[in-house]
Amino acid sequence: MMRLYTARQLFVVIVLIGLAVSLAYFQLVRSELTQAQANYRGGPLWLANQLQFELQRMTETLALFALGDTGVTPDTVNRQFDILWSRWDLSQSGSSGAWFLGVDAELNVLGRLEVLLLEHEAAIVGITQGDAETARMVHAAFSDLKPDLRALSVEALNSVTQVEASVRESIVSGSNIIQITSYCIVGVSVLICVIFYLDSRGQAKRAREKTELLQQAQTGYKAKSEFIATLNHEFKTPLTTTMSSISLLKVPAVREDPEKVARIVELAVTGCHRLKRMIDRLFDLEIFESGNFTLSPDNIDLIDVIHASYAHCQELMTEKSISIDEQIEDVNFQVFGDAQRLKQLFEEVIENAIKFSTNQNKIEIDVSQVGTDALIKIKDRGQGIPVAFQEAAFERFTQADSSDKRYHGGTGNGLFIAKKITEAHEGRIWVKARDGGGTTLCIRLPLLAHIKLAMSA
Repeated sequence: MMRLYTARQLFVVIVLIGLAVSLAYFQLVRSELTQAQANYRGGPLWLANQLQFELQRMTETLALFALGDTGVTPDTVNRQFDILWSRWDLSQSGSSGAWFLGVDAELNVLGRLEVLLLEHEAAIVGITQGDAETARMVHAAFSDLKPDLRALSVEALNSVTQVEASVRESIVSGSNIIQITSYCIVGVSVLICVIFYLDSRGQAKRAREKTELLQQAQTGYKAKSEFIATLNHEFKTPLTTTMSSISLLKVPAVREDPEKVARIVELAVTGCHRLKRMIDRLFDLEIFESGNFTLSPDNIDLIDVIHASYAHCQELMTEKSISIDEQIEDVNFQVFGDAQRLKQLFEEVIENAIKFSTNQNKIEIDVSQVGTDALIKIKDRGQGIPVAFQEAAFERFTQADSSDKRYHGGTGNGLFIAKKITEAHEGRIWVKARDGGGTTLCIRLPLLAHIKLAMSA
């Protein structure tokens, strides 16, 4: 009985010791976890990332302001400048401020940032709409800080990593002590370790998701910026031509010459038609992307539709001295489809082939029957589409990344629209490299005879 009582006492003592050790251990872990949590919002890593992010936003705002973006006003520039100031103020106080004083001693990023903020505060406050020179000057001054701010963020990340590593080491050490004390404490420690493990996995998953979302946002922002720049260029050309032509009509000598007036009016009308086509294409893009478009199908002759699409491309063909060479098989190419949409399909692909062909060349159009389908091949002798880009060529706002991209222009939506129209007619469209250079674009559409046979079956 005494032995049992002693064993119980010993057990209680061991449990109490284990609980005391565990309590001390938990207190230590709690302290380290509190420190680790401080490294997030309001901590060094958060502040370093905020400084880098807000500096990036301010330089982007200045760049857009210098380019004359009407959506960016002097108030927008001042607000972004104030936000950057506030982030700098946060970095000078609390534990994060003390950390920055130590880490930033060598880089001196914050000191230089303060100097730049003080130097350019008056310029930012006094900036006016259209003051592109001031915006470019301030943009250039602050852009030099970006690499050093990235280096500061890396230092902050290393600091957070060390704290988290220390927390993990404490957990492992405490688990070993609890195992020695008793199996019960071991069970509790295992449970705690499992909880921390699951939490760490959850944090890793959230970090990956955050990285993916950030990458998607950056990709989306880049696509939007490129699209806006492309639209600006594409709309500016015909609009400038139209405005210049109409302005010439103010000249008395021009108004008195009927031939000159007729040519000027023709140029203005051509520019207006070009603007209308681009606007219609943007509306079509929205309709096709949403899937809320309908067809008005009928029995039509595919060859007549292809020939009708030539008129849309005639101006560009004349400008580049390009001709069309047809090879049409002697077959009745009747299809069941929307004549206007199919005409739009061939306008897009033929215009694309002409645009990327060299001057004084020819486009080859072959139409043949393959099984129960019509196969249309549009061949050009241009630069060609890289193999790695052939799938992406049919996505919206997409052009091959080549030196010809700016030269040829366009919003990169032609093949996207062509694919949507083809698929709506239960067809298929693809591209492949052509021997000797250039690209062959293939379109396969079901013939009317096959559709009737399938319906009767």
